[in-house]
Amino acid sequence: MFHFFYGQENFSVKEAVKKKTADFLKTAPGLIIEKIDLNQEEGIKSLKDALETRSIFNEGKLILANALFVNSRTQEAVLEILKKYFKNPEKNFCLILYEYSSGLELNKKGKALFRFLSQNAPKSKEILPLKDSALEKWCIEEFGNAGLKIQTPTVRKLIFLTSQSQEKTKNEIAKLIAYKNFDSQSKNKEVGEADLDKIVTPEVVLNNFDLTDAMASKNHRKAILLLDQYLSEGEDPNAILGLVIYQFRVLLRIKSLIKKAVPYSQLAGLSKLHPFVIRKNYENARKFELEDLKSMYQELCDADINAKNGALNLPDFLFSFLMKN
Repeated sequence: MFHFFYGQENFSVKEAVKKKTADFLKTAPGLIIEKIDLNQEEGIKSLKDALETRSIFNEGKLILANALFVNSRTQEAVLEILKKYFKNPEKNFCLILYEYSSGLELNKKGKALFRFLSQNAPKSKEILPLKDSALEKWCIEEFGNAGLKIQTPTVRKLIFLTSQSQEKTKNEIAKLIAYKNFDSQSKNKEVGEADLDKIVTPEVVLNNFDLTDAMASKNHRKAILLLDQYLSEGEDPNAILGLVIYQFRVLLRIKSLIKKAVPYSQLAGLSKLHPFVIRKNYENARKFELEDLKSMYQELCDADINAKNGALNLPDFLFSFLMKN
């Protein structure tokens, strides 16, 4: 079996690899596991040896390898090794290759290797970060696996507090599970909003609402000063962009419902947003035109892709974006 996972968000790719590894171990508990980092000096030799060494006892083997695209020399060597292996693959071997980059980035780095992997790995897949309802479902399952319940509105608040980051959400879920299980005698096995208020560390350390308030009011000076403050305090430009993208996604969702004359009381249910998020964004959504929101959101998403590909100076873009909007 041959799997190739890749994606921009490290955590999502790691989760996919971890889940697939667990699946293999369920069906074959005695699998020998070999982990290979091709960024290491002996990485290429380790991969070659792992694929060529066959057990006389016909034991199964799971080979995990990453950093295949680290440089052109490694790409050429990996391609040669894999082409040779697939002429006579070992049926008891499971091979999982993974990369922390998008398909677009990998195709740029090494077109020949990326094409080979995509064509020869039947389970080749770009792993995208979980968002919205998919992230909500995952959270509920994580709590369920620990014997706990959580209502959907509470999940939405948790996701908001962690800025829709699956990795940050998982860390907070672990803390909440530990907190709820601390008293083993307690019959209350439901995680409520009061538990979030006690345990969860909000990831929104910068006041994202102030920034969008300034933009909605066309107060360019305040918006620029806030951005300058965040950057001077050491905030990551990528984190700022991520929060702004999330904020505009929320504004778009609310504005589209406002345009359909949906009553305020129904916004939370139809938008699947926490009432707190509706309350904080409702007036700003009214100040923007729907088409303007769509245009700005698309510009932000394009900037996110270009920044990750190294084709954009993110701080310069953010200042420019705030100045013209």
